[in-house]
Amino acid sequence: IFSPILFTMTILFSLVTTFSEDVLCSQNSTPALPRLEEESLKIVSKLARSTTRMSYVFEGHLFHFLVHRDLVFACTTEETADRRVAFSFLEDVKSTFLRMYVEPVERLNADVCSQFTAVLVDKMAFYSDENNTDKIKVVQRELGKVKDVMVNNLDKLLQRGENIENLVQRTEEMESQAVGFQRTAVRVRREMWWKNAKLQVLIAAIFGVVILVWYFSS
Repeated sequence: IFSPILFTMTILFSLVTTFSEDVLCSQNSTPALPRLEEESLKIVSKLARSTTRMSYVFEGHLFHFLVHRDLVFACTTEETADRRVAFSFLEDVKSTFLRMYVEPVERLNADVCSQFTAVLVDKMAFYSDENNTDKIKVVQRELGKVKDVMVNNLDKLLQRGENIENLVQRTEEMESQAVGFQRTAVRVRREMWWKNAKLQVLIAAIFGVVILVWYFSS
């Protein structure tokens, strides 16, 4: 009897750097593993600029890399982690980083990007939460199903010899379904962001009340 493989998801470390290994921002959620940045940079030094995404296994951990021009977005997870969620995290980090910093890479440094540490902390927490990653996996599975249906249907259409007009029309319909699932993913992400924001406001309010009670009672 084979037991199923259980995928855990904890982002242990994340990094934004350049190909010249100038670290722009990093965050380590596991102080017991202080060498994760050093090991990540060693792998970055061996990455080809033509690389788009890559994962390496080293000492029981997975090192994931997403390359965008002269920038490298990296994270480290346990070896049993789901790679799709890790790359969803990196894509999210990349999109946010590119929105926040529009200047040329040559002008970026650790001081300029210092505020991005808070972004890494929030996103690492979000993607390490099983409740959030379960929803992400559901959306990914639905997108995968749409892709598989599209490929299978195209093969069947070609085998039946249907004309190209019908083929194009049905392809566009299936692409619309894929877009719908992508919008669902965005909506889920926004809902979770608002949920976290409301929780933070509530915690701040409670903390404020405690401070006031202590102040007036002292």
